[in-house]
Amino acid sequence: MEPSRLKDIPTKADMIRIKDLLNLTDRQRTIFELKYERGLSFYQIADVLGMSYPRVSAESCAINKKLAYLKYDEIMRINEHPLLIK
Repeated sequence: MEPSRLKDIPTKADMIRIKDLLNLTDRQRTIFELKYERGLSFYQIADVLGMSYPRVSAESCAINKKLAYLKYDEIMRINEHPLLIK
């Protein structure tokens, strides 16, 4: 299930900035892009990446845990972050 906070992100640029803040592994970054930017299901992601569904699901859980550590205010003020290029 998609974390509700991701629905509050207004632009693709903001989504990219949040992805950068999460410090994802290469595999997690790819899964994040396929799931949240392209809207693929876990089954579709597994097929594209040649991975099992449980592996994709486990990586997605790890992504969601990292996302949970981001405070809501950090997400909503992402455009004001001084170290991020707009």
